[in-house]
Order: sequence, then C-alpha cells, then structure tokens
Amino acid sequence: MVWSIAILWYTLGYNINIFFSKAVLIKSTAMVKDTRLNFRIGSDLRSEIEGIAVREGRSVAQVCDAFLRAGVEAYRKQGSKFLQKYIARNRSQISQ
Repeated sequence: MVWSIAILWYTLGYNINIFFSKAVLIKSTAMVKDTRLNFRIGSDLRSEIEGIAVREGRSVAQVCDAFLRAGVEAYRKQGSKFLQKYIARNRSQISQ
C-alpha cells in the first residue's frame, strides 16, 4: 500500500523522501487528542509562537503542544522551582 502511494506521489512530482519522513513522523507521534485547552496570551507571545511554527514547518497547535509537554517534563524534574521562576519573571515584566 505504501509503495503504491509513493509511486503515485512520484508520478505527481512529489519528493518521495519527504513523503516517507512525514509518514514516519505521523506514525511515531500519533496520539489521541480528546480535549481542548483554551487560554489567553499576549500578542507578542502569539507572534513568537507563529514565527516558530513557520520556521519549523509545523502548525501552531503542534508547537504549543511540544512546549507544553517540555514544560510539564521540566516541572516533573525540577518541581515548583521551575514554575516559580517563570511566574516571577512574568510579574516583573508586567510591573515595568
């Protein structure tokens, strides 16, 4: 099945290597997303995240998911020190 799709893509002019790397990526990162999380952020942070998504060739949702997972992992390792460091930094930026 994969070979027939690859041949079809090749005949349509697509790069097969990109197809296979995306197929492997999709297989290895497939997960069930069964809920939503909504919150407000500053426009500067949104612009940064959108820029990262464009540079990485990913969706904003994928970038946010990766950052949230990395933050949760860091929190597991460092505990509340990790979170307090960023909360204190945000408070000082707001008060300026």
